[in-house]
Amino acid sequence: MASPSATNEISREAARQSLIEISQSVPETPSPQAVKTPISTAENGMLDDGADKYRSKLMSITDLSSDAQPTPCPPKDVAA
Repeated sequence: MASPSATNEISREAARQSLIEISQSVPETPSPQAVKTPISTAENGMLDDGADKYRSKLMSITDLSSDAQPTPCPPKDVAA
């Protein structure tokens, strides 16, 4: 009967060989699938996926923030 250390060595070598085979194998390539476009809703005769709504919302936020004026820095004390 084989000693426990010999059995451990055999299983380590088998694991090592298995990992080498896996690393050298070519990965499976999945079959190409058709890309589905999101379902759009018709609004005013135009197709809209909601992106225009969010885009205009972001633009309005940007317009509001550009109206804000930066606060001027206080003048440095030149007499110091």
